[in-house]
Order: sequence, then structure tokens, then C-alpha cells
Amino acid sequence: LRQMIEHVARVRGLELLRSTGLFSHLYPELVDDLDDVGFHRSLGVLGWPNERVSLAWGMAALLTPIERGRAFDLAKGILNRQRASNDEIDRAGWLVEHRDVWRDWESQRPHTVKRVLAQPGVDELLELAHANEHELNQSTDRSSRLAARFREWGQAGVDPTPLVTGDDLIAWGYVPGREFKEILDKVRDRQLDGELSSHEDAEAFVRARWMRS
Repeated sequence: LRQMIEHVARVRGLELLRSTGLFSHLYPELVDDLDDVGFHRSLGVLGWPNERVSLAWGMAALLTPIERGRAFDLAKGILNRQRASNDEIDRAGWLVEHRDVWRDWESQRPHTVKRVLAQPGVDELLELAHANEHELNQSTDRSSRLAARFREWGQAGVDPTPLVTGDDLIAWGYVPGREFKEILDKVRDRQLDGELSSHEDAEAFVRARWMRS
């Protein structure tokens, strides 16, 4: 199954499995979730890149027509059964979780998009976005703009060195606790949005909004 999903001829292989009735034996979890229309859409997404793909990408693409929460659970369950590695299982789940990032990224705050694009699987995610949008709309306008914005930002733009660390907060007189995460997350969001650009700006932001214990 791994070889078939990863292979450049994966669409033909899955078509043969479906036509011979073997698909339901190999993927019993999908019998009630992938009707003929859904299966056809899955093949459209799977066939987008005319090259080998990873097992995680192939599984995420296969589950495209299925509601995201259900698809997330299915990806984990199927890959566990197929004895995939933990990294492959986690990557497939992450791809499923963020597969629709192309749809509304332009209406979101930069920090929301950048936090997704900063992850190691971003290249596969963008490829999945292209495939999904093309299958639905016969275009890749929004996903292509997202890929272009990622290139514009660069890795340093989506994952810059944090302006503030926990050690900084302690040095400023804050006591470690649950509030630390909130403070660090807020500062990070402002940094990614371009509203804070220096350590001094970040310190002033923190001191103005959080009382020291």
C-alpha cells in the first residue's frame, strides 16, 4: 500500500483496487466515507503532482473529500494500522488539519498564516493546497498567491528569532507560571504581524500590559 500511494502511477493503482472491489478490503475504514463522487475527487487531488509523493501527503490527499475532523482521525488510524512511522503519522495529521489554509488566508492576520508556514511540512502543504484548489476550481489562484507570499516572507519572515524569551521575563521581574505562555504568545503574534520589531519594543509592550507578581 505504501508503494502504491507513493508511486507516480498511484491513481491508476487505486482505480484498479476500486474496480476489483479490493479497495474496501484494504481500506475498510473508508467504505462509508468515500462514495464514487468523493473517490473521483480524491483521485483528482492525488494525480496533481506527476511525481512520487510521500505516504503522508498521499494519505492526506486521499482523504480530501472527508470532513476534516473525521479525516484527521482516519489518517491516524489507517497509518497506525499500516505501521507507518510516528513522523509520517504526525505529518499526515498536520497536512489534513491545515489542508484548507489556501481558502481564506488573505483574510487572516499574518501571524496566523505564518505560524502554519513556519512548520517543516510547508512545501507539502502548499502542494496539497494547489492540488485541492485545482480539483475544486480548475485554478490555483489563491494557493499560488499563498506560495508567492511565503517566498516573499522567506523562512526568516515566518519564523524569526523571538524578541522575548522566558529568561527575559524572569529578568524583568515576572514569576514563571501559566501567564508566561500567554505573554510569549502575544509578543510572538505582534512580532509576526510586524507590530513589534525590537527587543526594546517587546519589553515596553510587556511591561505596559502585564503586572509583575
